[in-house]
Amino acid sequence: MESKIEISVADGKKGRELLKSALGNKLQQIELSLQGTLKKIKAYEKKYKIKSSSFYKKFLKGEIQESDDFIDWAGEYEIYRELKKSQEIVKDMLKQCK
Repeated sequence: MESKIEISVADGKKGRELLKSALGNKLQQIELSLQGTLKKIKAYEKKYKIKSSSFYKKFLKGEIQESDDFIDWAGEYEIYRELKKSQEIVKDMLKQCK
């Protein structure tokens, strides 16, 4: 669902610059977090020889016995998915801040 956000400021040019800068910083933070999360996910995929998306579906269905690794892996995969959503939203917002 698409939403519209309106912000009114006295100095529109300066406000736009500040917003673009803040969104750029947020995007950098997200991308750094994604790198760390992906590193952990790739290590689990290598160790257990299964892609995270397949593992996660099986984990949610209870087809994989719970272990500390699997609980951590599922958590990292959930974090990854949320970060990817946030990344897309911020990128979209940056495109619109012209």
